[in-house]
Amino acid sequence: MKTSLISLALTLGLASTSAFAADGQINFSGEITNGTCAVEVVDPGSNNPTNQIGLGEFRAGFFTAANVTTYPHPFQLRVTPGGGCIPGTNKKATVTFSTPYTASGTHYGVRPGLTNPATGIAVAIRDPRTGTFVAHGTPSADFDLAPGSASIMSFDAMLISTAAAVTAGSVEADVELVITPN
Repeated sequence: MKTSLISLALTLGLASTSAFAADGQINFSGEITNGTCAVEVVDPGSNNPTNQIGLGEFRAGFFTAANVTTYPHPFQLRVTPGGGCIPGTNKKATVTFSTPYTASGTHYGVRPGLTNPATGIAVAIRDPRTGTFVAHGTPSADFDLAPGSASIMSFDAMLISTAAAVTAGSVEADVELVITPN
């Protein structure tokens, strides 16, 4: 199985508006590129492929210090053999997430050039099996691959404050991933 590449786009708007208006919205969108195995972003609640994963809405005041995280929102990567994709003797794989923008420490930086961008915020991805963040550019822990059937790789996505103060505004982050068999 060769390395697969997926580009995920994350969009979040945090705004300081009246109590009756929405304060923001997050959308994950994904694109599957050519690879030897089919890879889908999956919402674990419905078990359906999706490109829209909402992470919730948060007021800037929710983030009272650096490293405050929002609640985790699970997402999965489903790797399905077929059409020439055969895991074979490679029974494990890792996932490496990266961002083309300046990473915020080990987390995923915000797209530059936004109108009214939020500040002091980044996107964090965590491996729920270990409870640790999957750092920008660092392979995850191994995932078992199921020969002949779909393999599921589960993660949590959340927002994390990178400063003591977060300002309201838009957050968009692009996260690419590479699946590498071991």
